Amino acid sequence: MLLSEHPGETVPKASGNANKSQSIYRFWSNEKVKKTQILASHREGVVRRCVEAGVVLAIQDTTDLEYTTHEATKDLGYINQTPQQGIKVHSCIAVSSKGEPLGMLHQQSWTRKQRSGKKKERKKKPIQEKESYRWLQTAKGAEEGLAEKIQLIHVADREADIFELFAQKRSANSELLIRGEYNRRVKEEMGYLLPMIEQGSILGTMTINLERNPKRRARQATLQIRGMRVTLEVPHASPQTSQSPSSGN
Repeated sequence: MLLSEHPGETVPKASGNANKSQSIYRFWSNEKVKKTQILASHREGVVRRCVEAGVVLAIQDTTDLEYTTHEATKDLGYINQTPQQGIKVHSCIAVSSKGEPLGMLHQQSWTRKQRSGKKKERKKKPIQEKESYRWLQTAKGAEEGLAEKIQLIHVADREADIFELFAQKRSANSELLIRGEYNRRVKEEMGYLLPMIEQGSILGTMTINLERNPKRRARQATLQIRGMRVTLEVPHASPQTSQSPSSGN
């Protein structure tokens, strides 16, 4: 019985019996087996399904594996709160334009060490020395074997609002769809991104249902979709001051 046939089950339930479960655990514990090898085998099928889909969303995000209470587990790092120990995992899932999951395009994991130095000093480090570099690595890794074959749209939350990611070279058929975090400087007359967007043409609207929470009643909200082309200025605080402005919609 293949684990892929029952991805939502525990190993004992998916394997069917104790002997098969033990074989799976031995396989995972074998130091000769590398996670990159397992992912590479899986990725062959993912690439094939992506090519068949034609238009693919490459959605990336980070999750925490928390093992604080697993006292026998070694080499863990802190997560969000210092007492919590575990592993950080950053994954990129391929999804078709119809919402069908196609598989894992890229994944990396690491353990955090205690940060040293002031936040202001850490900001001066090159992007390659920052944890946020994972967004750039994942975007590049997701395109391997897919360049020019499909239309690939990288999707990420506001943590990926990174100028170096916008400026990074991508394949001709790939785009970025990033939730904004900063009101960035632009070369256009308005000077900043948000005022520019407010002047953009309305391309469409959509209605969503907002669930009730302690601060609001349940209601419907109508969202406006606006678009325009702008050129982002290189941030003043960027260590890579030689970078050129980045254009985008």
